[in-house]
Amino acid sequence: MANIVTISNVKYLVDVGFGSSSPVRPTQLGGPAVIQNGSQQLLVSLKQEHIPDNIHGVKPEQLLWTYSMMSTEKPGETWIPGYCFSEVEFLPNDFEVMNVFVCQSPTSWFRWHVVALVFLWDTEHDDIEGTMTIMGDEVKERRHGVSKVVKKLEDETERVQALRDYLGIELTDVQKRSILGTVSQLR
Repeated sequence: MANIVTISNVKYLVDVGFGSSSPVRPTQLGGPAVIQNGSQQLLVSLKQEHIPDNIHGVKPEQLLWTYSMMSTEKPGETWIPGYCFSEVEFLPNDFEVMNVFVCQSPTSWFRWHVVALVFLWDTEHDDIEGTMTIMGDEVKERRHGVSKVVKKLEDETERVQALRDYLGIELTDVQKRSILGTVSQLR
């Protein structure tokens, strides 16, 4: 699922849910664009095409928008596929089914890993300068393309504290207890 916004008959992708490779500003559909997320600069391609998993080949109704990326620092490297999406409108029931799958399916990556990310804003330059990520038992900071582990987390109490201190996420008591007994609980 991605958000498509139309302004003066021009369509844009608006999506910040793809982690540090997200286009953090509206990006026009239909061609290449350069996105700048702090010091990370990516060349992205947003085009309608068939993907290898399409079973009906080249039928026009099977076209999907594809988001691919390539580092501008390594010219000539191959495009890295990110994700694809259609222009079908999502309804409340669609979101409910997606959330149940993401939370409950044994094949869902999010069932096995706790992950949260915020973009770090450089107020002096009025732009993104990096990311702060909690994934599993690590707090990582990436500024100007340099990543470092800020803290290793030993248990859920530390992860809850890290969510508050590093990402500004305050969990309720019910939310704190909801991870207990799951496969992604830090023990």
